[in-house]
Amino acid sequence: MEKNIGLVLCGGAARGAYQIGEWEALEHYGIMDKVRAVSGTSVGALNAVLFALGDRKFAVDTWRNIYFNDMIKPGKDSILSRKCVRDILDRCPLERLKYCGIDVYVTVYNKSVKMIEYVRINDLPVETMKSYLLGSSSMRVVYKAEKIDGEKYKDPGRWEYYNTPVKPVYDCGCNEIYILTLDKSFSAEKIRKTQKIRKYRKKKIFYIKKHKRHISASKEFPDADIISLVPPLGLGSVLKFRNKNLLTLMSRGRNEAENFFEEHGYNIVNDDCAIIIDKYDRINRELKSLIKEKFTTQEQLREFLYSIDIDHRHPVMKKGKRHFWSDIVRLDNMVMQQHLIGAQRWDHYRIVETITEKRYDHKGNRKKDKVKKRCIMYTFKIEEFLGELQKYKQKQSCKKE
Repeated sequence: MEKNIGLVLCGGAARGAYQIGEWEALEHYGIMDKVRAVSGTSVGALNAVLFALGDRKFAVDTWRNIYFNDMIKPGKDSILSRKCVRDILDRCPLERLKYCGIDVYVTVYNKSVKMIEYVRINDLPVETMKSYLLGSSSMRVVYKAEKIDGEKYKDPGRWEYYNTPVKPVYDCGCNEIYILTLDKSFSAEKIRKTQKIRKYRKKKIFYIKKHKRHISASKEFPDADIISLVPPLGLGSVLKFRNKNLLTLMSRGRNEAENFFEEHGYNIVNDDCAIIIDKYDRINRELKSLIKEKFTTQEQLREFLYSIDIDHRHPVMKKGKRHFWSDIVRLDNMVMQQHLIGAQRWDHYRIVETITEKRYDHKGNRKKDKVKKRCIMYTFKIEEFLGELQKYKQKQSCKKE
């Protein structure tokens, strides 16, 4: 049977940057080539449009140019302004959705009839597309409902089932569906669908009892393989639109999705397709495997670091808030990090150790521990480090013989 792949993009405001990072891995493993439909809710709907347009560089640049101050400006008729989102939609070539060959579904809540609607936007006029995308991302309380043909539309992300719109993708014939969720506790076998509230009275006191109903995606959609890409750790606040945080989420999305595909035995198809990552994909994979193979504790790694002689005082370029370090491999309290400027990787690495200090007040009572980060090795060139690591590996194999 021919594979028809569908993507489901969940909502999560600022966390949506994580899905742009996952796009890198989906391309890397040849999944994007077979995508036939994309559905999304809230920020997932906005990302679904970017996925369908297929220009990942444009998507990365779009997220890189989102700033916290622009997103929290007060609006005239709502708590926050929608100007930033409208500007993004104005820059998107939405007219190309008609000919992109991928069906795009937007999930909205119709306040007038109190129902959830899945709208295919490919053939709609550009202004109507924008209205549905704004309606889907109109967070309750924060933003005003969007009016389309006299009816009001809002973000349906209140319930997990509608925040994960598998149904439209399944109905259009996709037999392999990837859910790009932004919640670390998500499970495709237990998706919360409805919540009934029952009021009852006991001894002149009114009580409210909530009954939650869950569904299993594999039972609800039996003819499709459901694969969930769940972040192993939390992604932070939904309103944390800080530029540095968005870039970190993109980096995490890419790394964690690649780890998922590698663990589940997927084969790399487009090895040189990366725009943001090029040779560093292979270097980081080699680095992870060598460190995990040769060192079991951080003391062994520390001993190795003190024994090698490489220059680790290289100057690094800095460009304001866009300069930061991304975790590559961790061993106990030690972590190796790579230098990033924006979403671009560089060949400078460093090794940082986290030290926890126990603290006490003047009476001897325990206070909150103080966590410090100490650089064991400052910026070094990764090629030199890998050369020393290979020599160490050869010495160890010679000793065994």
